[in-house]
Amino acid sequence: MRAAQLVARQGPPPTPGPPRSAEYLAESHASNILGLIGFFTVAIIITMILRLYVRKVLLKSVGSDDIVMAVATVCAVGVFAGFCAQVQYGLGRHTEVIDLDMQQGFQRVQFPVSLFTTTGVTLTKISIALLLMRLVTDSRVIIFLWCFIALISSYTLASDLTIVLACIPVNAQWNFALMSTAKCFPISTFTNLGLANSVVTIATDLILALLPMPIVWKLHADIRTKIALMAVLALGLIACAAGAVKVYYQLTFLSQPDRFYNNSFPVWGALEICIAILAGNLPTLKPLFSNFFAEISSAVKYGSRTGGPSRNTKINENASRVNASAVRNVESPPSDDGQIASKEFDAGVIVEEITITQTKA
Repeated sequence: MRAAQLVARQGPPPTPGPPRSAEYLAESHASNILGLIGFFTVAIIITMILRLYVRKVLLKSVGSDDIVMAVATVCAVGVFAGFCAQVQYGLGRHTEVIDLDMQQGFQRVQFPVSLFTTTGVTLTKISIALLLMRLVTDSRVIIFLWCFIALISSYTLASDLTIVLACIPVNAQWNFALMSTAKCFPISTFTNLGLANSVVTIATDLILALLPMPIVWKLHADIRTKIALMAVLALGLIACAAGAVKVYYQLTFLSQPDRFYNNSFPVWGALEICIAILAGNLPTLKPLFSNFFAEISSAVKYGSRTGGPSRNTKINENASRVNASAVRNVESPPSDDGQIASKEFDAGVIVEEITITQTKA
């Protein structure tokens, strides 16, 4: 198929309507778009830094799930950087002010943004799956998670290749001078693949949001802690909701007469990856807040003038308890009902550190 037939997807914007007022032409949603995505991007950067602090400093146990999530965060930052770059090419502006050069520049930036989005979402899911592997000994669950990782990795590779090879030569996707000779996927094929990718993303989000529930319920923790953890992990359902909204805007994006003004479909794609990263990071931060509230409780109880234990002393005591618990976990035989994996748990994954870092009154 010739690239000239892809004008509706990536060619010049629709023919302008009646003349608009100067105020209308000057309007821009760019600040709103960047503010929204920027807020979530800052949030995931903060939670990622805190996660690495907990694992590296407090627990001294950085795992593959942490590394993969860090790479996913880099992808999300790349998405936000792409949105920032698109401002000069008309992001948030009305269609009437978007000329051909701006359209080409916008598409050139959108190319890496699309790759960052699909790759980042998948890396987030892989990280969560690796985290769940550290919580169970049931071989059936572990095999399922490895198959899950293989499936989404293969599908994402195919999706990324679809984006890269949508047109031959590749730069015909943003260089409209090549449209007359380039060969590209039909619009229907590209659209259907995009919708299929969104549906797979929602389905896998749902799996990762619901799968931890029975695992957490079997953990050696009190009911309140289990419910709190399940509530945090259920944030993945919000990512599912964001994906569903994205599908709606994906279906209507090309028919929107003023799509640059709101840029709804790409915006919801960016929000989806940010929400997924938050859902994966927040459960790992419990030890940090347990230490924090334990210190507050200690300060209130003893006071600085009563000779109560210092902050460093309390942290050292908690660290000793973590190490002691790790030894107990290694020495104890694994159960048959999918409880916490003794060799993998290393006193660092979500629950054990929750209880051992709490200071008794």
